[in-house]
Amino acid sequence: MAVIALNTLGSVYQNIGESFRYSSFQVASMMTTTGYTTADFDQWPTFSKFILLFLMFTDACAGSTGGGIKVSCFIIMFKTLKREAFKILHPQAVQLIKLDKIPVQENVIGGTGIFMVVFFGITAFSIALISLNGFDMKTSATAVIACINNIGPGLGVVSAVGNYETFSPFSKIVLMLNMLIGRLEIYPVLLLLSPAVWRKKRI
Repeated sequence: MAVIALNTLGSVYQNIGESFRYSSFQVASMMTTTGYTTADFDQWPTFSKFILLFLMFTDACAGSTGGGIKVSCFIIMFKTLKREAFKILHPQAVQLIKLDKIPVQENVIGGTGIFMVVFFGITAFSIALISLNGFDMKTSATAVIACINNIGPGLGVVSAVGNYETFSPFSKIVLMLNMLIGRLEIYPVLLLLSPAVWRKKRI
């Protein structure tokens, strides 16, 4: 919030109070996935837009109903990367990954990694499909990112002063599926698409 406020001061807003007011509201809106906007942040400097884009992915805490990848997943992956780098220098070392001082089991670490790979894979595939609509990459990418993370507005055509009206019916279906995946999580949606779930259980 403070970084965005300082970055937009002078170039977009002329006083520090106004800069902090708009930046704090927009950051809170992104992190809580409420989708509210009080400013056209598409006109902000590139660095500020990058921070907002980053917050779209890392908005919710563990157990939160917010969309996107939970912050705890990024923490686990960061600590895992740090551990693997440490093991290169010290192959015999045993180092546990802890979250809130509680050891994280190896199967949880592996599952977190798989989840993030699948999440970003779906995001990339969806962007490829939306790009068929003919919009610029900024619009196509942020439209998918905003929907799969349940943010609402993105950049370009889908900015705070824009909407998704001009997207084709096919693109809207893709974006709706992204919203479902982001809100219900990936695995429940995949289970719903599995024939085994709908197959009548024999007694």
